[in-house]
Amino acid sequence: MEENNGTIVVTEEMIQKKHYDSVAKIFEDSPVSVVRHTAFGPIVDLRGSGERTISRVKVMIDGTPINPLEETHGTIPFDTIPVESIAKIEIVPGTGTTKYGGGTTGGYINIHTKKDRQNNYITINADHASYNANSIGIAAGMNASKKLFVYAGEAYQRKDGYRKKDHSDRNNFLGGFDYQINEKHRVKGQGNLYREDLKSTTEVTHEELKQDRRKAGEDTKIEMDRDFASLDYEYTPTSHFKIRANVNRAHFTRDVFMNAKQDQLIMPNAFRFEMGFFGERKNLKPVLRNFQSTMEGRFKEKNQEGKVDGEWKYNQGKGHLQFGYSYNEKNLKQDVKAISKPFHLGEMEYFFQGDPAPHPFEDYTGKIMDADTMWRRVYKDNNEVSEEQVEQILLVRKERFDNEKVDVQNYNTVDAFKDTHALYLLNDYKITSKFNVRGGLRWEHSEYGADRKNKMLFGIHNAKKSYLAALAAMYGLLSDYEKQKLVEGKLNYIHLNLSLKETHVKDSSDNMGGELGFTYQYHRKGSVFFRYERGFLSPLPSQLTNKDFLTGIYYPSHVKSEKVDTFEIGIKHSLWNNTHIEANTFFSLTKDEITNMRYNANNHMNMRWAYTNISKTRRLGLEVNAEHIFDKLKIRESFSYVDAKIAKDTSFKDYYHSGYVEGTDKKFAKEPLYYKKGQKVPLVSKVKVTLGAEYQFTDKLSLGGNYNYVSGYDTREPGEGFQAKTYKVKGHGTLDLFGRYSFTDYAYVRFGVNNVLGEKYNLREDSHYAVPAPKQNYYAGFSYKF
Repeated sequence: MEENNGTIVVTEEMIQKKHYDSVAKIFEDSPVSVVRHTAFGPIVDLRGSGERTISRVKVMIDGTPINPLEETHGTIPFDTIPVESIAKIEIVPGTGTTKYGGGTTGGYINIHTKKDRQNNYITINADHASYNANSIGIAAGMNASKKLFVYAGEAYQRKDGYRKKDHSDRNNFLGGFDYQINEKHRVKGQGNLYREDLKSTTEVTHEELKQDRRKAGEDTKIEMDRDFASLDYEYTPTSHFKIRANVNRAHFTRDVFMNAKQDQLIMPNAFRFEMGFFGERKNLKPVLRNFQSTMEGRFKEKNQEGKVDGEWKYNQGKGHLQFGYSYNEKNLKQDVKAISKPFHLGEMEYFFQGDPAPHPFEDYTGKIMDADTMWRRVYKDNNEVSEEQVEQILLVRKERFDNEKVDVQNYNTVDAFKDTHALYLLNDYKITSKFNVRGGLRWEHSEYGADRKNKMLFGIHNAKKSYLAALAAMYGLLSDYEKQKLVEGKLNYIHLNLSLKETHVKDSSDNMGGELGFTYQYHRKGSVFFRYERGFLSPLPSQLTNKDFLTGIYYPSHVKSEKVDTFEIGIKHSLWNNTHIEANTFFSLTKDEITNMRYNANNHMNMRWAYTNISKTRRLGLEVNAEHIFDKLKIRESFSYVDAKIAKDTSFKDYYHSGYVEGTDKKFAKEPLYYKKGQKVPLVSKVKVTLGAEYQFTDKLSLGGNYNYVSGYDTREPGEGFQAKTYKVKGHGTLDLFGRYSFTDYAYVRFGVNNVLGEKYNLREDSHYAVPAPKQNYYAGFSYKF
């Protein structure tokens, strides 16, 4: 059975026709793949993986995965290698478990570099594009001797962005060798260095975008450094048997700086300073508008892997057995601090979560009220307090509290790991010249865990004149030294420990997966295939802990490994010697799909999250790709459809909807249905359509265009009362035009315009905020290839 049934292959020639300033943008023009943009970088969705794409689609460079160990702040470093060093890209939707393991339930992407022995080559690209973008890249390989092939590639890019304040500098290097010791022994080595500095801004509100599509948000800066080294040994004792051993390691460090400004931030109960709330009024929540904070963090990922695999061709070549063992160690160290801009307590407002609000706040259900309004309502029905007394109470409160200047500091460290052992067998056998069967099994044992420490501090400014500082001293919250300085009137600033949380979680899982299928060649120009695959995905260590939306309490998520059963049927056929068509239809059922809901996702000071398993989800779809060649005209089109829905009601445990009490054995009392049968899986576009054409006008000049359409999708996020709400994002279509003029067989210029029609759409958005995509933009460059 052919390994690439359903595979999309993007060749070097296709990549070099346009100017791609990022490897991820190649997938925007490719069939079946949908690019999503997060605050930390792009991800590529296959077959409706949606919000879990970073875990469900495995991205590899020469068979080595580059997916991160953490999703929320994680990114896939697509641009770690120069575009000029790419030989081809394989996009394989919906399969990969047997050979590549867990995390391929949506499929896999394998970026192949020019690392194997070949003829001498050199590729040079120099481009200029909109927004002051300039780039140069070179890749070369040569046979230094009959046995030694060496290669190297380097690229540099400097550009501004579509939005104001956007700027990036990127430099990457890839080099290695292929040494044929003798007929039986071969050694390969490869090294990679990557650095990128990104300056950008956060999302802005939809209202602000309507006024200015290029408006900047709050400043952000990300500095990325990655180094990678790999060594292969290959032993071929006979023409029918080959065995390979590989060791590799990668270090990936990101230093992140982000300012944040949030229209509305619900503060935890620790910030409810006023006393006297009883009964239903205790659910009154303090709120800050235009809350500003700064996050600084370092994320250090280390990945080490050793693997042995081989292949044996037997029974006169009818059978082909592949086998292997691998051991992988991943570690993530995260050190993050988020500090708010100082604010006055008088800026604090209030509202009730839940519907309806209790008396006497009925007409303020879901609305924010200022402190004076809130207190007047509290005393509204109190006949023992006159209006004059209420005003006096408010005056005293203002004198004591409103001018208090305070800040909030949050410190978080994480040390996470995941170690995996794996074994696999994959066998192809030709029963006849037209009928081929394929079967495989994979076993994985994973151990994973994380140590998390979180500390929250409450800072009081001008403490010598602060009523809060005096209260803190009264209740024994200050040290003797601080008390003395407070008495002397010399205490300017103090911070109080509001909470110190430590969690230690560790778990393990054993998973079995595999595949069974066949290919039948019914005609010399056509074949059909069938495949059943059992895939799996064990949890990441960061998914073992939740942070409650309301209280900020850390608690175990108890998520389990997800299991996926996929059935797929496909056909390939060629017509009239100039047309090739491929069509696949698939159905998959996922049990215990891991999902994540985040609250305050745009503000790292008070971000809350919850991982859980959805009982069942199902996906069904169709993928059609076609290519036509008419002498000087080439046409490509594709259509992909995926319907991803929740197949079974799923309850979700959280503190807000329960009677849980921290430090007791009291269990969750209620489980609201956050995920209901028939709802769409979040962040999944049902349809993608691509249409491309290129015409060779003369031997030197060719012109072409690509049209890509991606339909809309749903997002799910907690509302103000923590109820789940859905936001619908609209679809978009873009038209790109490109051209090429050759001076010689080796030198040419390329040029083009992207988003010719000026489609307005957003790279990412939720119900409040968005980041816009560029409108019309151009590029022009020179290329030399020998």
